[in-house]
Amino acid sequence: MTSFWNPPKKTSARRNRQVLVLAAACLLGLIGLAPQPAVAIPGSLQIFEATAGAGNTLLVPSPASDFTLDIDLDTNTAEGGVIEGIALFRFSVTGDLTFDTSPSSFSCELTGCVVGGATSSTLIELNSPFETFSSGITDVITVDISGTLGQVTIEGQYLDADLTVRDVVPFALAQVPEPGTSLLVGSGLALLAVQGRRRRSA
Repeated sequence: MTSFWNPPKKTSARRNRQVLVLAAACLLGLIGLAPQPAVAIPGSLQIFEATAGAGNTLLVPSPASDFTLDIDLDTNTAEGGVIEGIALFRFSVTGDLTFDTSPSSFSCELTGCVVGGATSSTLIELNSPFETFSSGITDVITVDISGTLGQVTIEGQYLDADLTVRDVVPFALAQVPEPGTSLLVGSGLALLAVQGRRRRSA
């Protein structure tokens, strides 16, 4: 008589399942123990255009033609009043604005900074991971911009006095054109449109 009960096979299958469960648990444990990347948190560092001052956006009349921006940072506004390294500063433009990164129109003023995207007219990236900033206002870059409409913005990361990774809160360093100019242009266009309608209806 054929027996449908085969303990060795069942025992072997159970053992295989136990091994698989144990292996999966070990794998999950190793994943949990693996070092996780540091999560950056918002910082208080002020980066700004020198003539506008901290917390302000420089208003540039349109059209801007080789208009020079002088970008500074205030180390005293960083947590602990110290920056232990700049992981990345990314300067970018919107609208039709462009950077002029030729040697006569662009300079990086941080010791040992590495500039990326220098051939790009819309993006400048730099880092200075081994430089410590401990007091006062520090020059970052000077660069010329051209265009009729858009913003120059900053974002990035740095290490504070406790070596905590901090995010540079995205900020508009400069805006072209001035808001008042945009309003005047818009009002002028609206007035022309109204006059055109009156002429057609007359």
